[in-house]
Amino acid sequence: MSEKEMRKHNTLSFKLKADAIAGRHGKQSAARQCNIDLKRIIEWCSQKDSLSKIKKESPKKEARRCGRQSDNEHMEVHLLEWICDMREKNFR
Repeated sequence: MSEKEMRKHNTLSFKLKADAIAGRHGKQSAARQCNIDLKRIIEWCSQKDSLSKIKKESPKKEARRCGRQSDNEHMEVHLLEWICDMREKNFR
């Protein structure tokens, strides 16, 4: 059996840097310099606006869009209090 290759995850700053290189020298040249395929460069160039918007919104963390948001904040607080109460009573 063949081994599965791990998918490479590029950071947001790398994508924006590759896009800048593509703007100056062309997409094929940027693909060679960054050692990635041309399809990725084309994809990132078309997503340039959304990528730079994400970079401006969250300077601390680039991939902040993960995790599900709570529908009911009051329920979350109540649940946390209940869990802490159960732990104090040694119910596990």
